Amino acid sequence: MRVIAGILNTYINFNYYPVTDASIFRDEGIAEYNLLFHNTAEYFTNIFHSNHNNSYSGFMESSGSYWNDTRSNLIVKLLSVFNIFSGKNFYINTLFYNFLIFFGAVSLYKVFI
Repeated sequence: MRVIAGILNTYINFNYYPVTDASIFRDEGIAEYNLLFHNTAEYFTNIFHSNHNNSYSGFMESSGSYWNDTRSNLIVKLLSVFNIFSGKNFYINTLFYNFLIFFGAVSLYKVFI
């Protein structure tokens, strides 16, 4: 059911709402994928660089903080790895992502049992 919901969400996002987080993550994931093959050193080190004025300070800042962007940066890196196996197909990336998330739901279920 989760996979069907993910694919339906992807279809709606790309066909009815062209500027969403999903499309932005897709574009950034493809850019990181290209960076992986054209500048491998930059690909592996850019996660540790801050593009903000306050650099690495502002740990609890809600915007303009390296630490606030870490979640998004990790998602983009994960999508770039998925793109290697999916040929940059976001529907297949959705399947990979839901496959990983499924184990989180199973683990949570086991904790409560």
